Amino acid sequence: MEQPLHTIASFGTLISIILGVGFGILLLVAKKQHRIANRFLGMVPIVLALWQCWLVINTNGLTDTIITLRGVPFSSFFAIGPLLYLYTKNRFSQTDRVQWSDAVHFIPLLIEWTIFYFNYPEGPFDDYRRYSMVSSRFLLPFFGVISIIIYCFIASKITRSKESRPWKRTLLIFGGLWSLYLGYSFINALGFNAYISDYDTYPFFMAIWFFTLWATLKALLSPDLVTVIAPKKIKRSDKETSPALLERAQWLKSKMETEEYYLDPELTLQSLANKLGIPANTISQTINDGLNKSFSDFINEYRIDSVIQKFKNTMYDNVTILGMAYDSGFNSKTTFNRTFKKMTGTTPAAYKEKIPVD
Repeated sequence: MEQPLHTIASFGTLISIILGVGFGILLLVAKKQHRIANRFLGMVPIVLALWQCWLVINTNGLTDTIITLRGVPFSSFFAIGPLLYLYTKNRFSQTDRVQWSDAVHFIPLLIEWTIFYFNYPEGPFDDYRRYSMVSSRFLLPFFGVISIIIYCFIASKITRSKESRPWKRTLLIFGGLWSLYLGYSFINALGFNAYISDYDTYPFFMAIWFFTLWATLKALLSPDLVTVIAPKKIKRSDKETSPALLERAQWLKSKMETEEYYLDPELTLQSLANKLGIPANTISQTINDGLNKSFSDFINEYRIDSVIQKFKNTMYDNVTILGMAYDSGFNSKTTFNRTFKKMTGTTPAAYKEKIPVD
C-alpha cells in the first residue's frame, strides 16, 4: 500500500513543481504596478519548487546514484524569508526601488550555499564534507525554518494599512504552517530523523506548498496587488489630442490639492481610487498618460512641496526636517531624502539653508 501512496505523492509533487514554476514566472514578468515587489514574490514559489525537486530526488534515492546532487543547493531555506519581507516592504511602502543594504538579508543564504558546496564529493573540501553533511541535513532546515518564521513576523509588522491586512493574515498563516514543520526540523536537528522519513513529512510539505500556490494565484488574479497584462497603451499622438484625458488629469490635480490625500502615509493607488470612487486603472492611466508621471512621483511631488512650504513657515522653526517630512506624508527617512534630492537636486538640509530668513 505504501508504494502506491508514494507514487501518488510523487506525482502530486511533480504537478506542484510545474505550477509553482509557472506562477513564479508569471509574477517575474508581470508589468505595471509594483514590478520590483512582484519579482520578489515570484521567486518564492520557484525556490519552493526547487525544494520540492530535492524531496523527489532524495526520497527516490537519486543522491546515492548521482552523488554530485548532494552539492546542489536545492533547498534554499534562507531565501524564503527575505523574499517575503522585501516583497512586503516594496509593495506596501512608497518606493519600489531596491537598495544595496537589502542584500544583507541574503548573507545567510550564501552561507547555506557554501555548506552545500562542501557536500560536493572529491572536491577541495572533501576532508570537511562529513561535517557539512551534518549541517546541511539537520541544522540548516532547523535554522532555516526559524528564519522564515521570524521574517514572516517582521514583515507582518510593516503592513499597517487597511489595504494590507489580507496580506498580513497571509504572512501569519504562512508562518504558522512553518511553525508546524519546525517540530520535524527540531527532531532532525537532534539526529532522531530515523523515526521520521521524508515520505512521512509530505503532509507538511504539501500544506505549505499549496498555501503558497494559493497566495501566489491570489496575487496574480488581484488587480490590487498585480497587473499581469498591461492595458493597451495610448499612443503619444493620442495623448496630446485627448481633451478628456487632460481634463481628467487637471481634475485629479485639483482633488489632490484641495483634499490633500498625499498627507496619508499609507496612501496607495487602490486606496486613492477608493477615496475618489473611480477604478484604479483609470487613475493610473490618467497619471501615466495625462501627466506623464508615475504614481509615486505624482504623490511625492506634493509631499516635497509641502515640506518646502514648511521650511518657509516660521511656525515650523522648532520642528526637525524629518518631523516636517512625516507631517507631509512620508513614513521613511530614506525615501524622503532620496526623493527630495531627486526632485530638487540637493539635500533637504542644504535646501533649507538657502532659504532667506525674514
